[in-house]
Amino acid sequence: MPTVILQYLLRGRTHTAVGLYIWWCILTFGALGIFRQSMRIYKVRITHVARVSAYASAAFIPLAVFGFLATFVFAEAFSATGGWQRRRSMWWIYDDTYQYFGLAALLHATWSIRQGYRHYLRMPHSLGIAIASQVIAGLGVMITWARLFVR
Repeated sequence: MPTVILQYLLRGRTHTAVGLYIWWCILTFGALGIFRQSMRIYKVRITHVARVSAYASAAFIPLAVFGFLATFVFAEAFSATGGWQRRRSMWWIYDDTYQYFGLAALLHATWSIRQGYRHYLRMPHSLGIAIASQVIAGLGVMITWARLFVR
């Protein structure tokens, strides 16, 4: 069932980014929830983890705005001025910039999780928890991407 929902979300270029972003948010929340023993020791509830996860998810809002602008506004401007050749030559700028911007958003999200765990939840080893959760979520997104698109 989740695969069918993800295939629906990932049916186009913009839909792929949005679908993977939603999947990343779910996997981040799940990955942060696996540290049950530490959560019990420091009296952290799952609602606190959800709050930190939501704050980290906000790091991708500028990425979504950039994706909208690059997909619709810039593509329409290039197609109006030069047709298919100009629009096609513009996509390499879009792809490279989107990748670098996505990496910056991922680093910002990891830092947000670290800050939330260190200052809000007051747990030690907050950087390790943030990096571990992002590695788990990133691997989950990559596995989903591979299962859906790589044949």
